[in-house]
Amino acid sequence: MAGNQIETPAIKFGTSGWRAVIADQFTFANVRLAVAAIAGHVLSKNKKPTLIVGHDPRFFSEEFAATAASVLHARGVRVLLCDHSAPTPAIACEILRRKT
Repeated sequence: MAGNQIETPAIKFGTSGWRAVIADQFTFANVRLAVAAIAGHVLSKNKKPTLIVGHDPRFFSEEFAATAASVLHARGVRVLLCDHSAPTPAIACEILRRKT
């Protein structure tokens, strides 16, 4: 680590998405970093995007989802945040239903 820079572990996406150990590679800082990049991408494709943010029942999942929603909202993305845990297929179904 050089100077005052904070070194963050690399974010690695595989065929099943981002898999990482909580508090090691999967941190609030890395969630903010990844979601900021996602926000930039969707805003480059759509001036008024809407994204659904869901979470599962695992440890700190709700807090990570709230952090993601906050980053998206701060960058001008309309966010639909699930108020309870939901399986991935339910989120996918809702995306299709809403055509978002």
